[in-house]
Amino acid sequence: MKDMDRRSFLKLALLTSTSLFGPRMGLLKPPSIQSSGDKPNVLLLVFDAWSARNNSVYGYSRTTTPNLETLSQKATVYHQHYSPGNFTKPGTGSLLSGVYPWRHRGFQGFSQLLQPYSNQNIFSLMDDYTRMAYSQNPLVNVLFEQFINHIDDFTIPHQTAVVESSYVDDVFRNDFIVATKAELEAIGFKADDISNTMLASLISRYFRNEQGRDLQKIIRQEYPKGPISIAFMRFLLDDTIDWAINKLKEIETPFFSYMHFFPPHDPYRPRADFLNMFKDDGWTPIKKPRHPLSGNKTQDFLNEERQIYDAYIAFVDSEIGRMFALMEKENILENTIVILTSDHGEMFERGIFRHSTPTLFESIIHIPLMIFEPGQTHRKDVYQTTVSIDIIPSILKMVGKEIPAWLEGMPLPPYHDDPASLSGRSIFAMDSRNNKTYQIYNEATFAMFIENFKLIHYYNPPIQMDSYYELYDLKDDPEELNNLYFSKKSVADEMVDVLYKKIAEADEPFRR
Repeated sequence: MKDMDRRSFLKLALLTSTSLFGPRMGLLKPPSIQSSGDKPNVLLLVFDAWSARNNSVYGYSRTTTPNLETLSQKATVYHQHYSPGNFTKPGTGSLLSGVYPWRHRGFQGFSQLLQPYSNQNIFSLMDDYTRMAYSQNPLVNVLFEQFINHIDDFTIPHQTAVVESSYVDDVFRNDFIVATKAELEAIGFKADDISNTMLASLISRYFRNEQGRDLQKIIRQEYPKGPISIAFMRFLLDDTIDWAINKLKEIETPFFSYMHFFPPHDPYRPRADFLNMFKDDGWTPIKKPRHPLSGNKTQDFLNEERQIYDAYIAFVDSEIGRMFALMEKENILENTIVILTSDHGEMFERGIFRHSTPTLFESIIHIPLMIFEPGQTHRKDVYQTTVSIDIIPSILKMVGKEIPAWLEGMPLPPYHDDPASLSGRSIFAMDSRNNKTYQIYNEATFAMFIENFKLIHYYNPPIQMDSYYELYDLKDDPEELNNLYFSKKSVADEMVDVLYKKIAEADEPFRR
């Protein structure tokens, strides 16, 4: 079957199968007519677990992002942009609150941020906009539940799934967080007693799964490794992009829209025409020493997973290109600022796979950032070190709003009144997943950047290590192979001193 025929067949199958799985693409409020005005719309697009190091637009050896290379010619491209966390909750928590994880304390997966941030977040600050939230990642939806009083349009992810067998977001809409955790436990984790409602969920899931078998067989013709898989839901990225465009056409302007897509997060499931594009291409990454905190994966395994991840990025890039083309066709870009970024990266080196260890190497926290302004005709490149907490003050600056004092970030170049003053400032990243919300730090990893130097500190790590500090000169050693901690002790000591003052400041509200 030719590509176009296969694509048409798949779309037809999806359209004719929706009755099996309940309503799709539903709105939580009726479609509204767009209004005109001078305020620009703001669209914040997040693709999960997307490492800048694997994008050819940033110089990666494999051609993973040809569409972004073209689109970037009319964008502001940030080359040294970082997430303050190494997995979704701290990374997205900081992106949406404008403060570091040691302040918002969103340390664990299903945790919320401290209570003040229920009313101090990007949605509360955009109060004169139509505020829309969508995420395929359940950990982000936990935050949306916390911010719900400041969100006008919250689309539940299962409404855009092609197959779903979850039950709780229909029945327990007001207790989504607790119910989701309970449902996960009920299907095989450690539930000793399943309530009648949970049992109904399991029965419902059984019948939905049975009904979905034929559809999933059809999907696998186009996606050999299967569709995007998240908990009890299955998505197609191209299908979701189509939904997103229709959503942007319907929403009242001016809008602030946050859309968080799961790819290229694992499991890596590129479309068939991308799956093997880098297989046996002859390129191999630089071999790096195994780290004491590694997951002990072999390099052959990591290289194999990396080429599938790279193929997945290439597929995502094609869909980003298609999304921009559709937005241009529908005149959405005429008055919309588009911010394209991620919440964290991914690891395929030093024995480490994905983002499950407390390490903070470049692959895991160096993320893409591009800003597309209406009418921008040429590319701008920013090489100063920036961090996700800078995005909220930049949005506020671009739309003419005041920047509140509680934000820790600063407007990005070129939106800062004095971009040169940003040189030499310290920025931070951290892994705090083993800390309790209301206690001082007891175990963590911190990264600190000043100009080209990067300090990593393993703070009370779970194992004995030869050194609890690493210092890298990212200008001369971008692959982080030469630890300068002992040879540049004066630089390291100055950075350690600043870092410990910051940790003490973060701990102060929680000392007994």
